[in-house]
Amino acid sequence: VNSFKIEGRMKGIHYLASVIHTYRQAIDSLHQRPYRVDPSWLRELMRIPNRGYTTGEIITNKEFDTYYGNTERVVHHGFELIGTVDANRAMVALRNSVSGGDEILYLSPGLEELPIQISTIHDESGRVVDRAGNNTIIHIECPAGVRPGDVIRRNAPAPALAPQA
Repeated sequence: VNSFKIEGRMKGIHYLASVIHTYRQAIDSLHQRPYRVDPSWLRELMRIPNRGYTTGEIITNKEFDTYYGNTERVVHHGFELIGTVDANRAMVALRNSVSGGDEILYLSPGLEELPIQISTIHDESGRVVDRAGNNTIIHIECPAGVRPGDVIRRNAPAPALAPQA
């Protein structure tokens, strides 16, 4: 395998980071005998917004499904993107609001998810704040091993889907 194509247009950094992280683990385990599918891979893929997964034409043409325009299958079981790490102390560009005490998860290539609880939030001026809104820059402490460009996310409730008429 020389490459994988991630289907769909305009995938965000959270989607790409999660898929690439999971694919990397699956590819690296191909050399293990016997090969086993880790159930955590599917759990990880189901945490990110998607319209459901199919086997495409890998198993058989008859089982091929298309989800183009299918909004009733939109799934989001897990996370909201919070931001990306910019230095040893995380400088985070927020995509969603965050509060002190929230549990966040760092997603970093080659590392397991690193859960931490936000103890202190500093705004851009260095002032301690209890809460910060989306589209702001904050500074928080980050655990060892986190690198610039890593994704930070948190558990989020799955949105309710409107019943189809």
